[in-house]
Amino acid sequence: MYQDLVLECAERLFSRRGFDQVTMREIAAEAAISPKTLYAVFPGKDEIYAEVGRRRSLALIEALLEGMSGEAPVLEKMERGVRVLVAFLVRHRAFFQIMMRESRAWGLLPDGNSSGDWRRGHRLQADLMRQGIEEGVFYDGDPELMAAISIATAQVHLAALLERPGEPDPQQIATEIFQQLERSLRRRPPLAVETSPAS
Repeated sequence: MYQDLVLECAERLFSRRGFDQVTMREIAAEAAISPKTLYAVFPGKDEIYAEVGRRRSLALIEALLEGMSGEAPVLEKMERGVRVLVAFLVRHRAFFQIMMRESRAWGLLPDGNSSGDWRRGHRLQADLMRQGIEEGVFYDGDPELMAAISIATAQVHLAALLERPGEPDPQQIATEIFQQLERSLRRRPPLAVETSPAS
């Protein structure tokens, strides 16, 4: 009964102050429950933090899978995926702030409990890269590396979201990310070589 309440309150605190600065007593106070009740639900702060990340990451991956499902050209799927990602992170801004506080590159394999979720997200992106290569839309490269670079590119654009004054425009941010990804992944037509007429 208390689990969802605790996770929601802890997510807010972690996003504002970071993991190290938050205590179990503060989480209990934020959730308006006693520390004894909190310890009956979660054995410690590490478990709360891990569960916040696990639940949100799972929800994000499910949203991406749903948003990118079905047969469609790769660019359409990629654009849908970017829009889902941005909308999710704008809607769950506290979770996004926690991810940014972790100060790690999303394109690199993380340590600890989040590595399974990262692998699922990376695999989804790598499959998209393979589809783009097969369609002849993306340059022919290593899909795993292309996926890591694409994820990192999205992270850089999204980091600016936290710096923007006022309410962010998810559509504009998604469009910016999609355009950047398309520019970096799309196969370029070969350059025409001018030949001078024989004299």
